[in-house]
Amino acid sequence: MAGQPSFFLGRQPILDRRQNIVAYELLFRGGHTAEAGVHDDRVATASVIAHAFSGLGIDAVLGNHRGFINFDAELLLSDVVEVLPPQRTVVELLETIDVNAEIVERCRDLRRRGFQLALDDVVHMDKGRETVLPLVDVVKVDIPATPPEEVSRLVARLRRPGLKLLAEQVDSQEQADWCRELGFDLFQ
Repeated sequence: MAGQPSFFLGRQPILDRRQNIVAYELLFRGGHTAEAGVHDDRVATASVIAHAFSGLGIDAVLGNHRGFINFDAELLLSDVVEVLPPQRTVVELLETIDVNAEIVERCRDLRRRGFQLALDDVVHMDKGRETVLPLVDVVKVDIPATPPEEVSRLVARLRRPGLKLLAEQVDSQEQADWCRELGFDLFQ
């Protein structure tokens, strides 16, 4: 039908230290381009959820893996999360979220419901992220946006049992090897 916008579901693999796929980040892609073209995080996330979980089918999209899905504050606090299967979904907290008591309580509730949580695009830790950190399963460090010496400090500071460190936007074998040597568990 002419005039209707195209939608594509991006699926970026998340690998473990042995380069096995352990999850996918599900991403909005508009039109015939590899660029996100996201102007509204809520609309992008709603489109991802609608296409992945109902239109295409979660098994076709994820296989037997988990799906990381971006959430801004408004969507995180909405009922949308409850329609997702907790055993298949990692709720990715966008860097735009201003962490406050309501956000922390919502994260506690989602953990009780069986969801895993991830912090997205970390380049440094601030007070808000520190507050929610005990509830998080994965911290995604934005490798290109973070100075190398800060990447090392983040890994040393965040390393704890049960928390996975994910090197995000790794685009070469050399970069992957460096991140592996630093102690990252996952790579995207």
